[in-house]
Amino acid sequence: MRHRESNSGSDTMPLRKEKRRLRRIPGILAGMALGGALGYFGARYVDEAGLGPAGLLAMLAGVLVGWLATVPIHEAGHWALGALGGYRLVSYAVGPLIFSRTNGRVRLQVQPLGRGVGGMCMMLPPRSTGACARQLYYAGGILANLLAGALGLALAAALPGAAGPFFAAAGTMNLLMAAINFTPLRILDASSDGRLLWGLWTGALFARRQVLLEDASARLAAGETFAAVLASTALPPLPDGRQDACDWQMDLFRYFAALEAGDNTAARAVLEGILSYADQMLPIKAVPIRYEACYQALLIGDRPGALAQYNRVKNVLDRDADANGLRVRAAWALYYKEDAAAACALAGRGLAAAERFPLKSQGVLERRLLEELQARARAGDTRPPVPAQAGTPEGGSADAEL
Repeated sequence: MRHRESNSGSDTMPLRKEKRRLRRIPGILAGMALGGALGYFGARYVDEAGLGPAGLLAMLAGVLVGWLATVPIHEAGHWALGALGGYRLVSYAVGPLIFSRTNGRVRLQVQPLGRGVGGMCMMLPPRSTGACARQLYYAGGILANLLAGALGLALAAALPGAAGPFFAAAGTMNLLMAAINFTPLRILDASSDGRLLWGLWTGALFARRQVLLEDASARLAAGETFAAVLASTALPPLPDGRQDACDWQMDLFRYFAALEAGDNTAARAVLEGILSYADQMLPIKAVPIRYEACYQALLIGDRPGALAQYNRVKNVLDRDADANGLRVRAAWALYYKEDAAAACALAGRGLAAAERFPLKSQGVLERRLLEELQARARAGDTRPPVPAQAGTPEGGSADAEL
């Protein structure tokens, strides 16, 4: 793993926050310009069409309903075209509602996605993904919004009365959503669909790295070990030693490779590097990082550190029924609450869930870790495998501040 300087110090936090504020300025300006344009052209439309109060209210309702509908329509487009290309659904999110597959069933969770994200469609590509299937998956949301926009305008032209301005406004919102997503934008560690598409068409470095990462994920989903995938996957470096979400995901794979090898010391070293930039990720992507930070703190008997990380993800973790979440919950019950019976039950549920984990290789790893936890719970052994090191601060670990 490449060396990184920690970003958790008090001298770097204000600078990082200031950079985040500066990155918001273009989006704020674009929003102001878009709002002004909508107001101007909307006023002209109302004036030239001679809409009465009912027509004006219908148009405003169309703006609201159309804008709310753009996100589920957009994500459904990714889902549909991804499925046609052989992609497998992991989770589908709209606002705080997240639908995901667990134990072969679709379940609903409620949790915030975080700043800058209104929806997300996470799918795993097939073992061999063609360029056409990949581009259709990225373009699925844009195409769905274009189709919905065209349908809205067609209905506006065909329907009389207040229905016309309603569907005209709703269709326009979808066309705007398509235009926004086709624009090459970067939001925290995520790229817009347009940025990914333009990158694929131009052969941009970040897009080539994204393809390599997706291919690595597909191999893990097919059951190849983390060690084998990492040994044959090398991301070309970004200029000036910069890093992006692809590097961060590969670091997470390195963490699991260390767990796969039974080396928790190496795993904690990799995790320390990941935690140094966890606050730069979209919150929904940082959740599994916090899970592992809590888990590793429990293993070394760092109760304050485990509590600090647990509190960061408590609302999500307490309802998590996936194998990794149940592993952390079982470890929490065993090493923090010292409740061996609860830990044994949670580990049993995790073993059942591990059979259907999206990444087959991680499912195998989760099963082994859960079996170890269950064995300790059955023996009534609530002592952490590695005693807390001398000098561990009572107020928490360095990672707990992140």
